Amino acid sequence: MIYGINSYNEKPDNTVRQGINLYISQEAYVKKLLRYKNSGIPIYIDGKKSSTHDLMHMLKVSEYSREYMGDYIADKNLENLEEIRFEKIKIKI
Repeated sequence: MIYGINSYNEKPDNTVRQGINLYISQEAYVKKLLRYKNSGIPIYIDGKKSSTHDLMHMLKVSEYSREYMGDYIADKNLENLEEIRFEKIKIKI
C-alpha cells in the first residue's frame, strides 16, 4: 500500500487514507461478485446475462459515475441468492 505522508506530523493524510479504504472496499466488492458468478449465480446487466468482461466494465464505469444499481434476488424462502441484477439508473439533480 502507498500512503501519503503529511510533512507536519509524518502520519498518513486522511484524504489518502479514505481513498485507500474506498479502493480496498471496491476491490473486495469485485472479488465477492466474481465469487458469486463463479459459484453459478447468474449476474445480469440491463437484462442480459453478463460475462466476466461485461461485469468488470460495468463496475469500472459505475465506480466513477454511479450509473448502476444492484438488486440481489433471493429464492421464495429468502434462504438462497438466485441471481444479481444491475440496472442502469438516471439520477436527476
